[in-house]
Amino acid sequence: MTDIKTAIERNLNLVAYKLERKFPDQVPIIVIAITQGLRMLNRDLATVMLDYRDAVRFNGVVMNEAYRVLRSLGYRIKYFRGEPMTHILSGRAELVSHHERLRALIL
Repeated sequence: MTDIKTAIERNLNLVAYKLERKFPDQVPIIVIAITQGLRMLNRDLATVMLDYRDAVRFNGVVMNEAYRVLRSLGYRIKYFRGEPMTHILSGRAELVSHHERLRALIL
């Protein structure tokens, strides 16, 4: 399970990097995702939010771009009623290695 969480967080880092390059006036951007147990094996995230400019956001232009990038990485944002939320994962642009930055920019 740790490997899957690590992979999701690595992808959230890529999303944060992409967003910070596209919206430099909103930096820093933290991408936060909440999962529901084993649903993350199927690349399902219960919810996603962004933290930037001292507020947590669930909608807007930057959020729409985050959803688009996550979909391009194969994720679905879907909450399954009655199932507990199990993990809070986050991504930050500064955690993206130099060799991963090009990948993030082409998403």
